[in-house]
Amino acid sequence: MNLSICSNILKYRKENGVTQAALAEYLGVSPQAVSKWEQELSLPDVYLIPKIALFFNITIDTLYGMTDLDTSDLLVSKYSMNPNDKTYKEAKDSIEMLLERNSQNVDALSFLCRLEFQRAQEFLQKSKEVCEKLKVLVAGKEESWETRATIQLMRTNAMLGNYDFLDVYTQKFEDEKTIDNFKYLVIASSLNNRNQYEAVLHMASSYMDTFEENDQKKIYPILMDLAYSLGDIDYVKKCFLVIVEGENSVSQVFNAWWVLWKTYCKIGQIKEAEECKEELLRQLPSQNYNEYTYEQMKSHLEGQGAKPKNVL
Repeated sequence: MNLSICSNILKYRKENGVTQAALAEYLGVSPQAVSKWEQELSLPDVYLIPKIALFFNITIDTLYGMTDLDTSDLLVSKYSMNPNDKTYKEAKDSIEMLLERNSQNVDALSFLCRLEFQRAQEFLQKSKEVCEKLKVLVAGKEESWETRATIQLMRTNAMLGNYDFLDVYTQKFEDEKTIDNFKYLVIASSLNNRNQYEAVLHMASSYMDTFEENDQKKIYPILMDLAYSLGDIDYVKKCFLVIVEGENSVSQVFNAWWVLWKTYCKIGQIKEAEECKEELLRQLPSQNYNEYTYEQMKSHLEGQGAKPKNVL
């Protein structure tokens, strides 16, 4: 039984100087019924709640003793049960109102953390569904798009805390040691645990020679990214040479120069980084970027803009 409403009826009746008889007459009940409410012996019927709140010129939430914090908490819970733009906005607006009053309201900030995390989960789930659909549509037709969809699906599952894909690709590689299965196993292993990068690179070295040269070029760009993350300049250079000296696409060569440039910047080799930058600026016009992306890339290379997203 929610007894807050009982004590609030008594509170607001006295504050407004109203007798039990007057309130009872307005509501169409007996004075004894009002007395029982105030003694917490019974509760008003549900249909009377709006009339009581209107009589005292308060909200139903206030009548029930709900604070703005309680309301925000409930709205966040409502969003978690029914995630959509409307329920998200309701919860967000309620929290922002609390933070406008006090930007250091710990409860409000905790609600906001919970809300935004759940919002992120919602969008990650949507991303997963789209990746799954794309993967089905391009399967066996567009290899590059199938690869992108597969990798993004693994990344999304990892962010959702689902690492089942590692077992899947481990089994696939054990069953059939193709370059594609190996490529996906390397990516799956690295996503599962960043501390496994060294083991992944060691595994790559062990298996790489078992593949045809044309197949090897599919995996070196991925290994180059992993080596960059480790700060392994020697392995970055090894991958770079294989990519730029082989028969690879214009974009693959550009991306290899990009990772090499980032590596030199990361370890502070300024002269080498400048040489890479000049080469990247030379190659940039030949990349099939739209005008906005082109200007962002150029601006970043020239040190005038914010860092753009990684080139895929």
